[in-house]
Amino acid sequence: MSVVVGWGPTMSEDVSKDVKPDTNLPPLLPAAASVSASPGSLVAEDLGPFIHRRQTKKTWLTPALIAGLLLGIGIVAFFLQTWPGFRHRPLASYFSSLPRSTVQQPPTPSRSLEPLQQIASYLSELKGGRSFDENETGEEIGRALGYTSKLLESAYDELAHFAEVRLQRAGTLSIDEVIEYLEEILREEHALKKISDRRDARTVASVTYLRALQYGKAAFPNPALSKPSATELLTELSEAFPNNRIDLNDVIFAEVYAKALHLAEESMRQTGSFSIYDIIGEFRRNLVQNEALNK
Repeated sequence: MSVVVGWGPTMSEDVSKDVKPDTNLPPLLPAAASVSASPGSLVAEDLGPFIHRRQTKKTWLTPALIAGLLLGIGIVAFFLQTWPGFRHRPLASYFSSLPRSTVQQPPTPSRSLEPLQQIASYLSELKGGRSFDENETGEEIGRALGYTSKLLESAYDELAHFAEVRLQRAGTLSIDEVIEYLEEILREEHALKKISDRRDARTVASVTYLRALQYGKAAFPNPALSKPSATELLTELSEAFPNNRIDLNDVIFAEVYAKALHLAEESMRQTGSFSIYDIIGEFRRNLVQNEALNK
């Protein structure tokens, strides 16, 4: 049969049929070296200078490959040992510096705090140096903090709206202004909780409607389209929340609603629009400051 060996250009030699390759040799050795030197077989000298040339290349090629491999292993080992924090570092932390749109972070487990405690906790973090971004939503900040309260989300959205308006009007915004505004929201919410805890029938409608606005379960009338009376709005409120005892003639609700509606009308007249967060703030402020409830 014919055996083809070559390093560069191929060449062939006719050999006897009893030539058998040594199957015990590693598969990566050159083909010429696989020819055994048993009697009656082809020996290396029969291939002349061709084999000599091939063996010469092999003598330096194999050590070079081994040396390169060892050098690569050494570089990797040195890199792993010397890069600060590489060892024992959780895999997920290598993605923490990527943009949020590239790697979606899993939500932090919810912490069991009451809604007002959640707002107070976030306020403390702001005072401790936490950055504030008016472009974030309440849902995003709640997920980042591990909170699920709709009240916290609404308070943050209200705070972000204040910051946006402040920047548009004054061109600047300090973290102290942000903290001061959130402190005011928290004070009003604490006052509102005290009113609710009294179980005063005069506050049921107002608190129900305010919470519905904050939780996104109710809308505020657009005065450019319609201006329903307090009684009409209370009728719809009672139908939406049948378990709450809504007084259709609630005087306090009528007063608070009228002031919020006036704010919406003024905003529509000046800018052509109004913000639900301005309405929420106005409604809450007028409710907790109502003279009838503070006697």
